[in-house]
Amino acid sequence: MPRLKQERSWKLFDKVPPNLFSLVREAVSLRQKVVATRQSLKFLQRCRTTGMLPRFISNKKIGATCSLSEDHPKITSIYRSILSAVIKEKQRVLYSSLLKCVSKERACQRLLRDQTWRRIEGESRRICNSIRLAAKSALCAKYERLCKSHHENAHSHETHPTTVHHDRSHETRGDGNLVRVTVLGNTDLSSNALNVLNLGPSFALAQNVNAHTFRKVVGGLQRFRDLLRTKSRRDHELQTSNPKRNLITSVPFPRNFYKEPPPVPEADIKFKILSAGVLTVLNQNGRPRGTNLTYNQRQGLKELRELRSNGTLRISVSDKGGEFVVMSQTLDRAITELHLSDSSVYRRVTEKDFSSQCSRLSHIWLSVAKSADIDEKLVSRLRLHSPNCPVFYSLIKTHKLSSNEALSTSPDTFKIRPIISCVGGPTDRISWFLNNIVSQLLPMVPSHLPSTKHFLELLRGSDLGKNNVIESFDVVSLYTNVQNEQALQALSEMLDRHADNINTFGLSKMHIMTLVKECLTCNIFKWAGQYFSQVRGLAMGQRLAPVLAVCFMGRIEEPVLQRKPLMYCRYIDDCFIVTSTQFEMDECFRIMNEQSQYIKLTREVPRDGWLPYLNTQVKVSSGVVSVKWYRKTSSKNILLHATSAHPQAVKRAVVSNMLRTATSVCTGEAERLESRRLA
Repeated sequence: MPRLKQERSWKLFDKVPPNLFSLVREAVSLRQKVVATRQSLKFLQRCRTTGMLPRFISNKKIGATCSLSEDHPKITSIYRSILSAVIKEKQRVLYSSLLKCVSKERACQRLLRDQTWRRIEGESRRICNSIRLAAKSALCAKYERLCKSHHENAHSHETHPTTVHHDRSHETRGDGNLVRVTVLGNTDLSSNALNVLNLGPSFALAQNVNAHTFRKVVGGLQRFRDLLRTKSRRDHELQTSNPKRNLITSVPFPRNFYKEPPPVPEADIKFKILSAGVLTVLNQNGRPRGTNLTYNQRQGLKELRELRSNGTLRISVSDKGGEFVVMSQTLDRAITELHLSDSSVYRRVTEKDFSSQCSRLSHIWLSVAKSADIDEKLVSRLRLHSPNCPVFYSLIKTHKLSSNEALSTSPDTFKIRPIISCVGGPTDRISWFLNNIVSQLLPMVPSHLPSTKHFLELLRGSDLGKNNVIESFDVVSLYTNVQNEQALQALSEMLDRHADNINTFGLSKMHIMTLVKECLTCNIFKWAGQYFSQVRGLAMGQRLAPVLAVCFMGRIEEPVLQRKPLMYCRYIDDCFIVTSTQFEMDECFRIMNEQSQYIKLTREVPRDGWLPYLNTQVKVSSGVVSVKWYRKTSSKNILLHATSAHPQAVKRAVVSNMLRTATSVCTGEAERLESRRLA
């Protein structure tokens, strides 16, 4: 029973019969609770609308726990999520209390004399008005204090800007004269900050084993135990031969509700032995360890964190080089705005459009799943009730920048690779399911290369003559220039030819095409609080994009395959072709460039007899094929810093695997020695 908010409330019960005292008191206290809760709810909703954070949320200091500032966008997002959760809980309490209050008041009205109940009801209403005014006044004063504190903090940030220094002599050179960081525009960084970035993106900071580490390890062990039990039970079931059953158990998305798997004695014994060994290792390494950063590097790391938290810098990784890219947030926004201003590829939409697309996709998925008789558990696992909106981000193509262009502040100087992260988006789970189906078509594409090993096998099995011509073709911006209608047509033709050779998990061709088309149509993403839709091309980040691009290119290259070149193969958008004459090579290049309005190819010819393709260089001389390892000039060869906190076994494996890869593609001893030196 809630407490009474004011002392004078006790006078209401003077003439109440003893047997009804408890009922009347509960009705009065519930009414007062409803009044106070409603004012508190209005205060929280006002805070959410105006972007203010109540003290009980901001005092949690989550930013300090995550080594981020309190005004960092990620921390602010967490605080807002907490506020939304508190509002939902308040709404639930208000609704529950209101139902109880109405029920109790009706009982009092029925059991008490009319005169007595009217007196209690009138006095209760006056007390509630007093409680409402007092609560509203207190909460308004609290809100004013929050606003004042917020404006004072904002003013202090403006009057004390962060000052950084930059030494251009350290801009691009790190240990071993490797380019591990590229600074764009007029961004100024201190030598300490550049020294940290020169460690490379794969550098790991040394961390002590603490209580947080134990919690993460124990949680991971319990997750592994559940997976081990599930796998052991599945291996012993007779239904394991059912492909639908196997697909359900391999779904990488979490269940809506957690259910602990039943014990499996054989698996549990092995798990106990493993977990005991893991915890023993943790206890042995629980002593404090020193940092693997120098003092100057620690100061540089602190500086970088401050610059990121206050929105000054954006730190990312380059498109193909693998090094850090540092630029101002202003330049980053200008580059993205320029890219999104292309009306032939993108258009502005609203949040309502995104919600409408999500509802439509969910409805179509449920109707298709029902007509195809898909397992209800799989349908539930693949359906998202509240998906996240995909997010746009970009990677700078630093390998296409000269040293002077890197200093430019003009956004049209920089080439980018646009990526739309669809993780947790409306199409994420359904496209995973579809990708399991359509990816089975890739081996049926005549020219498709799954790996470098397959390319070398084709090359060694080809009958090449003395005067053959070899070149490589590359598609310019394949994903953006793929026409969705043509990609769907190519997929439809592949399904017509090979539907009997793949497992569709009960879906018909019409079902597959309907879902794939809807996933491509559901292409709204978010950037800087604004919603956009991609009206042309495939989004890099969409699960189905690689398979559809391969099928689309398989359709583009059909006229070339009909001319029967000596050898033709393709890895996504990189084509390798061997013809008998240069005229035939030129014809193949011309034909492929005429197949689509937007698809354009570039060509590369051998230099000194060697033609780079994938991670190999190929030379054909008098019918003899020579192959050696190749590293693109755009690659900075940044692997793993020697002082990184990775285990020594990992560092040894990185080096040995690189040398093994470099030598395994070679055809002769001379090529093998040269490849080892290059690696």
